[in-house]
Amino acid sequence: MSIWPLGHVWPASPAGCFYRFIPVGLPAALHIATGFGQALFGWHDAQLLLAELGTLAIVWWVGSRGASSSANLQTLVAVLIVALIVVVWWRGGISPAQIPFPAPAEIDRGQLFLALSVMFWCFVGLEAFAHLASEFKHPERDFPRALMIGLLLAGSVYWACTVLVLHFHAFGEEMAAAASLPNIVVRLFGVEALWVACVIGYLACFASLNIYIQSFARLVWSQAQHKPHSYLARLSPRQIPRNALNAVLGSCVVSTLGIYLLDINLDALIVYANGIFIMIYLLCMLAGCRLLRGRYRLLAVVGSILCLLLLGDGRLEKPVRAGDAGGAVAVFTQAQAGDGKRVGLQRKRPGRIC
Repeated sequence: MSIWPLGHVWPASPAGCFYRFIPVGLPAALHIATGFGQALFGWHDAQLLLAELGTLAIVWWVGSRGASSSANLQTLVAVLIVALIVVVWWRGGISPAQIPFPAPAEIDRGQLFLALSVMFWCFVGLEAFAHLASEFKHPERDFPRALMIGLLLAGSVYWACTVLVLHFHAFGEEMAAAASLPNIVVRLFGVEALWVACVIGYLACFASLNIYIQSFARLVWSQAQHKPHSYLARLSPRQIPRNALNAVLGSCVVSTLGIYLLDINLDALIVYANGIFIMIYLLCMLAGCRLLRGRYRLLAVVGSILCLLLLGDGRLEKPVRAGDAGGAVAVFTQAQAGDGKRVGLQRKRPGRIC
């Protein structure tokens, strides 16, 4: 008899890959989120560690209150992000007529595919959404709608941010990508407004971390149903998988402490997490090749090929999200030093944000 608490689920499945993501991907996202605390309060080392543990405690509190609390939080963060982008557009005087759209003949295909590979990571996280399908009253109707609205909203936000970066020329060899938007905020509103940007940045990271942890708790609980009497298969009086949530958060705490004590580089965590995501997508696409028919099987074949290309593309090992908080830190530091006219950031590898 197997002693594995989740029944027959083990590494050779997408669920097994998700479990491997927990001890590396979640602490990395947590470290990026609390990095904004360094920009605001100058935290370092042990202070950042305490902030990470405190963030996990807040995630536990939100998760213990039910799915509606998480949904309200996600909605609030989305509204704040959209509001920030709208205010920056308005203050910058950007109109649709000022947006340049290159002709198809002017597009560099090599650069286009490189940009598409970066855009791939902008939408990483949709797979966690699937674990929350049981929270919908009518999943067959509401789940596709929520998925498409989320895709359109995320795509619109990334497009609007790209327009801002190009309009203000907030890019180049002398500036890291993560510093672009903080640079624009400082130019338009001054260094005081960077506090607002950092708070919204932290909330955005917290929202992603929260939805991942809540979805992983649901995944653990659903897989534990193979052994209905197990500890992880139980629900709280509010019908919340609190035991599974405690297990996921406990794993995050242990991993976070281990990463801190061993001083593991953030780059290594993100590269490993990115590889796990590609393997999850590849396994799902291969399953689609076997289970689906007609044009849907063709789409699964195309998706499998794309995943293999991503897996073999060495350029994707560069973590494109690791420096989000680091960019804010650098901009904040330079602005505080009095360089308000032109705020830049020299390129450097994002390691521990401290």
